[in-house]
Amino acid sequence: MTENNKNFRVGVLGLGIMGIAFANNLNEDGYLTATWNRSAKPDFPKFKAFINDAIHDSEIVFILVTDDQAVSDVLGMIEADLGKHHLIIQCSTVMPVNNTEFQHRVEKR
Repeated sequence: MTENNKNFRVGVLGLGIMGIAFANNLNEDGYLTATWNRSAKPDFPKFKAFINDAIHDSEIVFILVTDDQAVSDVLGMIEADLGKHHLIIQCSTVMPVNNTEFQHRVEKR
């Protein structure tokens, strides 16, 4: 990996089993800039108490939450803060039709 690659600012929203694994690997590789979880985990690397701070500190954002409603809720909290420079990667297990809705919500920014 070259130093240029470390310019990516990556955030992880949702610190369950998968989110923790993603965040730990990204942190180890020097990419992680922000984490957030609905249940505060202030001792976790790069944890932000406010989801909006996590979005502002990231360009690439992974969403790893429990279900369709949780993804919708997270998007509702971050939509106003998303810019064209954000890449949102939704990794939660959801219904395909809802993923299409989530895609449209993000693309409206």
